[in-house]
Amino acid sequence: MASSSIAPTTSDKYTRSSDEHHDEKLDDIAELLPPSKNADTAVVDKTIHEPEPVGVLKLFRFATPLDRVLTLAGVFFSCASGVVTPVMIIIFSKLMGVIIQYTNRSAADLESANHYLGHESRHYCLLFFILGIVMFVVSFG
Repeated sequence: MASSSIAPTTSDKYTRSSDEHHDEKLDDIAELLPPSKNADTAVVDKTIHEPEPVGVLKLFRFATPLDRVLTLAGVFFSCASGVVTPVMIIIFSKLMGVIIQYTNRSAADLESANHYLGHESRHYCLLFFILGIVMFVVSFG
């Protein structure tokens, strides 16, 4: 004796709406939940709740002391890395001032102007080298 029900084909499976598929998944999850005290009036909430935001202290409640120290070190070094860039801009602007003074001095005394530019250039190159080392340490150290 043949059964009168027809099994759904694979094309029917893919034409169902996503809401029907979502409802089926929620029904499957509801079946896995333990029965409530009053099973006759039990209603399954089919809404998905967004997680509530938490404060900073709750965020680190399971952190070890080492985690806290490493987090504070990371904050300190990232702030130090952010300070290096404006300092580099200030030093570069002073170097540009030296070059402008060189052009003004070269008209009067070329030898003195060359000595001034060489001395000041070496000074600012040393400062840029030190800032590069500091930036490397605070960024990758």
